[in-house]
Amino acid sequence: MKLSRLGSWVAIALCIASFTVGAATPTQSTKTDKRISHEALQRFGQSLEAVRQLYVDDVSDEEILAHAVRGMLQGLDPHSTYLDEKDLKGLMTHTKGEFTGVGMEVTMKDGIIIVVSPIDDSPAYKAGVKPGDMIVRINGKAVRSMSLSQAVMIMRGKAGTKVNITVVRAGEKKPLNLTLTRAKIELKSVRSKLIEQHYGYIRISNFGDKTNTAARAALKQLQQDSKNQLYGIVLDLRNNPGGLLKASVEISDIFLDANAVGHDKKVVFTKGRVKSMRMEGKVDEPDLTGGVPVVVLINGGSASASEIVAGALQDHKRAVVMGVRSFGKGSVQTVLPLRDKKTALKLTTARYYTPSGRSIQAKGIEPDVVVEALNIPKDAKPEQNFLVRESALNGRLEAEKTVGKGKPDPALQQDSKLIQDLLEKNDDTAAKKQNLYEDYQLHRAVSLLKVMHTTKAFGGKKEG
Repeated sequence: MKLSRLGSWVAIALCIASFTVGAATPTQSTKTDKRISHEALQRFGQSLEAVRQLYVDDVSDEEILAHAVRGMLQGLDPHSTYLDEKDLKGLMTHTKGEFTGVGMEVTMKDGIIIVVSPIDDSPAYKAGVKPGDMIVRINGKAVRSMSLSQAVMIMRGKAGTKVNITVVRAGEKKPLNLTLTRAKIELKSVRSKLIEQHYGYIRISNFGDKTNTAARAALKQLQQDSKNQLYGIVLDLRNNPGGLLKASVEISDIFLDANAVGHDKKVVFTKGRVKSMRMEGKVDEPDLTGGVPVVVLINGGSASASEIVAGALQDHKRAVVMGVRSFGKGSVQTVLPLRDKKTALKLTTARYYTPSGRSIQAKGIEPDVVVEALNIPKDAKPEQNFLVRESALNGRLEAEKTVGKGKPDPALQQDSKLIQDLLEKNDDTAAKKQNLYEDYQLHRAVSLLKVMHTTKAFGGKKEG
């Protein structure tokens, strides 16, 4: 795995970077001097003085300015934000693989907290929180009066303490009141199992510091358990909200052969207004799976780094992507520590693109084979699954024109009906009696792997 910057500045992650904002930084990004007008400064000064003198409670200048910075960033897009000392510590802890809270990835739309996905085995997951749930109250207080970071901090707290959330869910006639007991969330990002002796299942729930090592260990274990007769792999990225860019490149490298891939060996590349924010992630290893067929599962909760992996394997025609359209978060956030080194800005600094040049921002990854979840009503249309995606968020970044001409494999899309027919003919009815069939999308993924293995169709390991 190779991760390099096209400019001189170096960062380590999609969400975390080391950079200090100083007086010289604006000169990198602006060719002309865009001075703030005298009128604009007057408006700010008058507003500041009004709050100082007339607001119902006494508020310190430090608090007022923190609110001003927070509001400035929230007005840019849904992912840029101001991190106070507590926020910054929480974010750093989260990326290291553990934190205390309820365990869910959230965003905000129209003053409502939207669940992108619950974290596997977290209090939120166990309480039945689902992607697309709309949180309208926390401990009885309306979230419309809170910023996203404020709401997140309220839901975090000491392990063993409780928090109540009021949830509006599509299909429910009245709001749901859920009481969650906070716990230490250990982000075990990789789980795996062997299905029917020859098919590997690797579930990645987020991308952190330890994901690459855990995924490689899981693959090695599956190869051993199958006695080196692994016929195919399901890579499950459903409800994976993303994480570190470095980890997404490393995971892609497991399945791609550096000596065989096109697109200049790219996994992902970014484009930002500042040259130093431009980056390329490349493959530099052989395919560790031995070239076995791969099916990647995605859904509306698959975002950011998980979309990078799905898009890379799709562009390189290494895997069949199955499920429903992903979330569509194709932007890079960089954490910029401020001079006090206690606070920071999390600022959107670039858009990322798949190897062929596709922009995912507000578009998402379109699966090669569309398979809805089993509990979706039969009369519901694909876009009526009620999941909130990036494209629905206020203030979202618009997608720039696609750099390249890459699209999902047209042969796979055109042969979607053929794939479905093959699945029906090769359907293993015995699996319906097992827990596997309770997860309909996983069942269809394994069925497709069987077709790919037996017919050598749609990719997979070639025998010569």
